[in-house]
Amino acid sequence: MKKILFYSDCFIFGGCELVISNILQYEKILKQYKIYFAYRYSHEYEKMLKQHLIPKVIIFHPICIFTLDSYFYRLHNCLINPSLIERGCYKILYLIQKIGLFSMLNFWVLLFLFKKIKPDILHINNGGYPAASSCLIAVFSAKLAGIKKIVFTVNNLAQKQRNILEIIVDKCILSNVNIFTTASKAAAERLAHNRHFDNIINIPNTVRHNYNISNYNLLREEYHIDKSTKIIGSAGILTYRKGFHILIDAIKMLVDEGERNFKLIIFGEGEDRKKLENQIDIIGLNEIILLPGFKNNILEYVNGFDIFILPSIDNEDFPYVILEAMSLQKPIIGTNVAGIPEQIVDGETGFVVEPHNANALKEKISYLLNSGSLILEMGLKSKKRFQDHFIYDSVMDQYDDLYSQLLIEDGKLF
Repeated sequence: MKKILFYSDCFIFGGCELVISNILQYEKILKQYKIYFAYRYSHEYEKMLKQHLIPKVIIFHPICIFTLDSYFYRLHNCLINPSLIERGCYKILYLIQKIGLFSMLNFWVLLFLFKKIKPDILHINNGGYPAASSCLIAVFSAKLAGIKKIVFTVNNLAQKQRNILEIIVDKCILSNVNIFTTASKAAAERLAHNRHFDNIINIPNTVRHNYNISNYNLLREEYHIDKSTKIIGSAGILTYRKGFHILIDAIKMLVDEGERNFKLIIFGEGEDRKKLENQIDIIGLNEIILLPGFKNNILEYVNGFDIFILPSIDNEDFPYVILEAMSLQKPIIGTNVAGIPEQIVDGETGFVVEPHNANALKEKISYLLNSGSLILEMGLKSKKRFQDHFIYDSVMDQYDDLYSQLLIEDGKLF
């Protein structure tokens, strides 16, 4: 039986990890290949990995990867309050990382792993590009370990090359990676333009929808919302790039124009919670805008929305949360960021507005709230679009076909 090894380096099990989660639960692939999953160990990652119920037939390899990104994230998003000693230690470790010692250590850690498993295919899952350095290093370790088939998934918009070293590294990676995959055409175009890669294919994101939602009225029952009140909703990390502060501004404009028969509910947690709460307090809309926090059974709550909005302003690709809302028959209002316009058919399944534009967002919300049956009509078209283009089995078959093509004798894809 052929072996596929998946590798990911992220300290939390975030949205881009769902690419792996989906593949690792697809029966057709599980029956054909012996599957290994290697990932950088962290307590947060392990905790969320267990929640995704990945089958026990997968052979897991948590490994020690040397990096400062998790501490850097906490430091710069005020999730911890480091002492002067901790800041000093961080600066020393940062210098060690800059001179390349961490990279050398990670190279040998990965090389040992790859030689031990000897996979026929290595599938690297990266946040963006260049993103996690160990994902780039994995290509070089794989080359030395004799792995000939490499898939590299990029889950966000690629950055521009910054120096001659990056240009050289990219050329080496390009010559050793068989195929890059992106979920959105926007990410593929950015990867080609900013990093000069040409072996790129699109495989959209998907969701394994659980249609056995136990209580279709859970949201209204829990928050005591009557049937005549429309519910505008969103979900995601409460962070600046998600644009929730813009959405709150739009709601303030809507209320100022006399519209009050609705609620805005945003599910999620993040470093911007206090800022958003203060913003809501200042405009006096605590009765209309709710921030209930994180929910494990989020689909049961999203199912109670009348309209779903994702007001992102940056750092997106092909958001899973929009796909989930589409599968639940919701009209979507999203922003013209990355792959979001590829998910929404503007004027048919919802609306696409420019990021940072609270007035445009307000106009589309108002239009939907006051257009009779349009919410239902757009919701039906939204669900049909999900079923036609993003259904789980169809998307997973694209990965299955990719692996099969890679394993033909000459290794050529096209």
